[in-house]
Amino acid sequence: MARAAGTPDLARRWLGETDYDIPRFGFVSAAVVTASLVIAVFVVPALTAPLAPSLPLATPVAQGLLVGFSVAVMEFFHENDRGPCPGFWFVAAALSAALAAVFCVLFV
Repeated sequence: MARAAGTPDLARRWLGETDYDIPRFGFVSAAVVTASLVIAVFVVPALTAPLAPSLPLATPVAQGLLVGFSVAVMEFFHENDRGPCPGFWFVAAALSAALAAVFCVLFV
């Protein structure tokens, strides 16, 4: 997304200059991740309810995959345009596993 000429970068003004690139999420990315979290908490349990007696971990695994991949897709495709590089798959897998564990603790 291009900025207008002469428009100050708000994050640079607030955070100052650094020697490293600070990863930032835009409003669109935050909205998509929030929507995926709402879907994961309210819609996925309703869809996996028939599987609940035989596969009790189906719901938290599906929730973790949904939210983990939405964060990775927004970071690697929308924010940085890096695409499906090895870092994308690592971030998606790590976040999906961590979030599946969190959802297991919360909902199982």
